[in-house]
Amino acid sequence: MKQQALGWGVIGTGTIARKFAEDMALVVGARHAAVCSRSMETGRAFASAHGFAKSYADLDEFLGDPSVEAVYVATPNTAHLEQALAVVKSGKPVLIEKPVALSAADARTIARAAEGRNVFAMEAMWTRFLPAVQRTAALIADGRIGMIERAQATLGFSRVVEPDSRLFNAALGGGVLYDLGVYPLSLALMLLGEASNVSGRWKAGPTGTDIEAHVEMTCGGAPVSVRTSFASEMENAFVIQGSAGVLRLDRHFLRGPSLTLWDKPLKRIPAGSDTLAGKLAHRFPLDGRRTERFDQQGHGLHHEIRAAQAAILSGKTSSDVMPLGESARVLEIIRAVLSTPAET
Repeated sequence: MKQQALGWGVIGTGTIARKFAEDMALVVGARHAAVCSRSMETGRAFASAHGFAKSYADLDEFLGDPSVEAVYVATPNTAHLEQALAVVKSGKPVLIEKPVALSAADARTIARAAEGRNVFAMEAMWTRFLPAVQRTAALIADGRIGMIERAQATLGFSRVVEPDSRLFNAALGGGVLYDLGVYPLSLALMLLGEASNVSGRWKAGPTGTDIEAHVEMTCGGAPVSVRTSFASEMENAFVIQGSAGVLRLDRHFLRGPSLTLWDKPLKRIPAGSDTLAGKLAHRFPLDGRRTERFDQQGHGLHHEIRAAQAAILSGKTSSDVMPLGESARVLEIIRAVLSTPAET
C-alpha cells in the first residue's frame, strides 16, 4: 500500500469496539470505513454514533467492501478464530482483540493462515504499545536496574458475577485469566523474556470460570509472580526488581499513567505488605526515586492503532512488538494453569 491513510472496518459493536472507534480519531490517516454487526439496526446505530461510512450485517459483504482496507475484530473471545481466518482469507490485514484466540493451537492457525496469504495479523494487546511500557523496556535494555532478579504484577477488580456476561460465561470464553491475566503475562514475556517453569493455581467462581488466579514462572531467568482477580481490587502495578534498582509501572498499569524508577538497589524491605508494589508504597530508604508521567489521551488504544497501521502501510505481515508467537505462548501458560484442579 502506498497511501498514507487506511480505511478500518470493525467487527462488533461492544465497549471495546466503541473505544477503538473513538481512539481512531487520534491517529492520522485512520479512516472509519465500515462496521459489521449481527444486527443491521445495531450496526447502523454504531456507525452513525462513531462516524463510520457504512454498516453491514453480512460478514462476506463487509469483507468484500473495497473501502475496508484493514479489520479490527472486537467480538467475544469464542468468535475470534473464525472471524480472523475469514478476514485473512479475504486478503485483508487483521487486528484481533485479546485474547487472539482461546488456545495456542488456534493462535498458530491464524499465524499460519496470515503467513500463507502474506497479510498482516496481530493481537490487539494495546498495553505493549503504551509509552510507559515502551519506556520501561528501553530502561531495562539500557541496564538501568542491572540484572533482573524478580518481578511481580497484580491486576484485579471486584466484579459482580453476572452469569450471562462474557466475563463469567464459559461459552463466551470467560474467566479472569483470559480477560485480565493476559495483560501482565504478555508484558512479562515482552519485558523479561521467554517463560519457563510455569505453575499456578486458580479458584472457580459461581459459574465455574476462573475468578482468581496466581501464576508463577521464570522469565529470562528471573522468578515472576502474576496475580489476577475478579473478586477483589488489587494494587494493579507491575514491579521489576534488579540488582541495581527497581522499576514500577504504577497503578493502573493497564493505562500506563506513570512509571517510577529507583536507580539504587533495594536496601531493606518494610513490613506491611506481601507484594513488591505494596512495599514500595511505604516510606523507606530507597535512593534515586524518579517518576515519569505520560499523556493519557483517549482510551489508550491509539498507540496500537498507529503502530498496526504503520506496519500495514509499510507492507509488514507481523508486528515486532506483538508477534503472534508470543500471543500463543501466553495462551499456553493460561492453559497450563487452568488444566490444574480449581482450588476450593
